[in-house]
Amino acid sequence: MTITHEPALADLESIVNDCWSTFLSNVEPLEPVAPSDRSAYAWSAAITVSGGWQALVLMQFSDTAAKAVAQQMLGMGADEEPVLEDLNDALGELVNVIGGNVKSLMPGPSQLSLPLVAQGTVSTSLPGRTELVEATSLDVRWLDEPVRLSISVASSDASV
Repeated sequence: MTITHEPALADLESIVNDCWSTFLSNVEPLEPVAPSDRSAYAWSAAITVSGGWQALVLMQFSDTAAKAVAQQMLGMGADEEPVLEDLNDALGELVNVIGGNVKSLMPGPSQLSLPLVAQGTVSTSLPGRTELVEATSLDVRWLDEPVRLSISVASSDASV
């Protein structure tokens, strides 16, 4: 099995840090860390890329991190509790911007899907594809909470 085209970790770090400072500039910076246990993530936001490059861009957040993203991006006070629509809007927009930046580095032309946000885990599959392989991931802490970005790409079997 071979993976075709994957973004470099340094590129992911740069994209995430740039997007974070643009949308969430008045709070703590991101700190790279070892991967957290999957149970730490209460929210997922995903976007697919199709065309010249086939991939799934998936962001995962702890409940506290997801709510803090919504509060910051929507200009809410720290004492305001984001509702489901706020979380969908903020997390969807963040994965959309990060996914668009990642897509711009890969072979194209390609298109982004609409973002999908879920409490829990988003399915990691692409329409018409039977298998995705996680190619690159970036684990960070923000406000002492885990956040994860992973890029899964369509794989091809070298023996076929």
